[in-house]
Amino acid sequence: MPNSDTYIEKEAQINDEIDRFRHAATQAILTRPDTIIVASVSCIYGLGSPDEYQKASLVLTKGQTMPREQILDKLVFLQYQRNDVELSRGDFRARGEIIEVMPANATQIIRLRLGGDTVEEIQEIDPVTGTVTESKRLAVFYP
Repeated sequence: MPNSDTYIEKEAQINDEIDRFRHAATQAILTRPDTIIVASVSCIYGLGSPDEYQKASLVLTKGQTMPREQILDKLVFLQYQRNDVELSRGDFRARGEIIEVMPANATQIIRLRLGGDTVEEIQEIDPVTGTVTESKRLAVFYP
């Protein structure tokens, strides 16, 4: 084999799609008993404790009472970033009583419509067209 002292720098940037798949796989393992994941060790690098990951989640149900500021604080705690212009994975925006979140594992936006301190509606929104694709009873946000 040839031998040289050549240093080849590798990029440390994480591929966005692979990162989304990693989050989706982690959440499937924690929420579904029928999940089997086949992957290399590098796929779970930096995951941390599964128990802590699950404890850190934000679960919201239709009709649940939680103040808007508490929801926003929890999203920030989960390391979501506020971006009122354009949503990408891991971002949220808040306009009045509407909070829109792009989860780390998703390609769709989750819209929360509040009525005071009550979650009145949970919808899945197409990020391109802005149309409602599904009404939900439950939304779970992971770090």
